[in-house]
Amino acid sequence: MFKAYILSTIMPRLFTIVVSSLVIRYLSIADYVVFDYIMITSTIILPLISFGLVDSCYHYYIKSGEVKVFDEVESFVTFIFIVVFSIVSLCYLLGLDTFKWMLVIMIAFFHFKIYLLKTKYRANQKAKDFVIVECLPAILTVVFILFFIVIDFTNLYYFLLSYITSWLICFIYLKEYKVKVSYKVRTEYLRYSIYLIPNAMLMLILLNWFRYFIDNEQVQLIYSLNYRLMMFYMIFGSMMVMLFQDFIYKRKHPIKNIAISSAIMNVSFGIGIYIFISMIKGLYLGEKESLVGNDIIISMSIAMTVYLVSSCYSVILNFLELTYHNLISNVVGLIGLVLSFFYLGFDKEFTYSISINIALLSVFVYRSLIVLIKYRERNFER
Repeated sequence: MFKAYILSTIMPRLFTIVVSSLVIRYLSIADYVVFDYIMITSTIILPLISFGLVDSCYHYYIKSGEVKVFDEVESFVTFIFIVVFSIVSLCYLLGLDTFKWMLVIMIAFFHFKIYLLKTKYRANQKAKDFVIVECLPAILTVVFILFFIVIDFTNLYYFLLSYITSWLICFIYLKEYKVKVSYKVRTEYLRYSIYLIPNAMLMLILLNWFRYFIDNEQVQLIYSLNYRLMMFYMIFGSMMVMLFQDFIYKRKHPIKNIAISSAIMNVSFGIGIYIFISMIKGLYLGEKESLVGNDIIISMSIAMTVYLVSSCYSVILNFLELTYHNLISNVVGLIGLVLSFFYLGFDKEFTYSISINIALLSVFVYRSLIVLIKYRERNFER
């Protein structure tokens, strides 16, 4: 699976870079802000609507070997999405301005389906299908967006249609298009995932709060471009978390050794990603490059390198079924974020990067201390 992780991380992310660059270049500021809002908000609400149950799937499948856990979770979460989408649609029909939220929920469902398939194929060691579900939608999205650009349909909705069509084609190709619905799910799955819901949401809110509390489109654009550049770290981080999760749950190496080596690797790769971002910034952002200074990139790179290491430590806490500590750490980070914003002010260029540094460093320190304490208490080696 290691080769599959590398291939499925590098290839689709290269296409994602192309897509993001095209979106930034060809959408108007107003359309781009809405597009970014829909895509990111769908990611933020995903843990809430799905009850964080995808991570429960992996946890219980590895421990029990029961494949049906994936079908049970898919059926239950699909039911929840149908209910939520119906309510929002009814509000729209009654005259409320909820159309944007209809799109958010629709995109969130596709995110859930893709995430569930990736987790299932990874747990079952189906490397080929894992690569397909990662790469195929990314490749098709580039093709469709380029098509719309060529025919001069550079509209927010056509770009969203590119994503949706790509996901649907992927589901059809993998024969994963059947809709399963059920209002029942095992309570032990929910007990495990309950702390993961706010935990996952808080981390995304830490990085994306500005979309919901700042009305100025220009300020939103600057912060959004910051976030888009930092996505390179999150892309690499997702691969490291998958590898780290497999190593811990399948007990291939002592946890202490993995924790130390992952910290060294993440710092090294963090430096490499910063160099890469500096090289491609102009190509990636186009004419909007001038809005993001190099000092901001350095500050954000430090914050996101800390995030990479912290993400791996969160896996240790999940493995030990201490998920509430991940939640507490993110609450600590959120408090640091809020305090720093009130101290620095909302409209300063460096506010976003400095506050993210404070927040993510707080999260990292808390998780590191808990991992160290629990290691000494339990000596949880093989």
